[in-house]
Amino acid sequence: MTTGIRPYGPGKFDTILDSYVYTVSLDGIDEEAGDAGTGWYGLLRGDLREAVTDAAHEAKDELTREELKFLAENKAGAIIEETDQGFVSVENFSDDVVLDKEWARIVDAVEDAEDEDDGSYEGAHPPKTCVRTANGKIACGTRLGGSHGMGGAQRIWREILPSDVGRPFFTLAGRNWPVVDFMGQILPNDVGKRVYLVGDILQVENNEQRDARKSRDLKGLEKAQRERHRHRR
Repeated sequence: MTTGIRPYGPGKFDTILDSYVYTVSLDGIDEEAGDAGTGWYGLLRGDLREAVTDAAHEAKDELTREELKFLAENKAGAIIEETDQGFVSVENFSDDVVLDKEWARIVDAVEDAEDEDDGSYEGAHPPKTCVRTANGKIACGTRLGGSHGMGGAQRIWREILPSDVGRPFFTLAGRNWPVVDFMGQILPNDVGKRVYLVGDILQVENNEQRDARKSRDLKGLEKAQRERHRHRR
C-alpha cells in the first residue's frame, strides 16, 4: 500500500497532492493575481479535503493517510503559483491570518511588478476569459495553463491532467469542451500534453511535441534550481 506524501516526479508539479489541488482550482478560485504571461497566483480558502479527495477519485486514485493528515492540518487554504513556463507549486496554510498576510504580500508584489512593466510583452497582456462558476468562484482562461504569441494572436492552453482521463468534457477558458469533438477520448498516455485554444478550435500536442517540450522544460527547471541554490550559498 502506498504511503507518505507522494512525489509527482519530473514535470509540472512537486507532489501528486499538488496536482489535485491544481485540479480543484480549475473549477474556480477565490482570488487571483498576475497572469500566465508573467506568473500567476491563485488563492483557495478553507478546508480542501473533500474537494481534493473527489479529484483523486476522479483520477481513480486514493489519497494516502499522510496526505489526508496534511490537508487536515492545513485547513486555512492554499496558494497556487504557476510560472510562465507552466510549473506549479502549492503552499498550504494552517492559519487564516498567515494565509491572508502571505496573499497580501503576493498581491502587493504583483501590483508593483505591473507598475514597472514597460509594456514590451507582445500583444500587451495575455487575454483573460473569466466566468463565474456555479459555486460563486471565478475561473479565468489565462491561468488554465498559459498563453503563447502566434503571429500577433494569443493561444490559451492547459495541460491534460490525470483527472482528465476518461472524462467526456475538457475545461479550458471557462468552457467545457466535448472531448469527442477534438480528440475522441483522453487516454492515460495523453497526460502532460497541452491543449491549445486557437480561435474557436482546440489543438492537441502529439507525443513527439510533448516529449520535446518536457525535455526543454526540465532543462529550464534544473537551470533555475541551480541558480536558486547558487544565490542561497
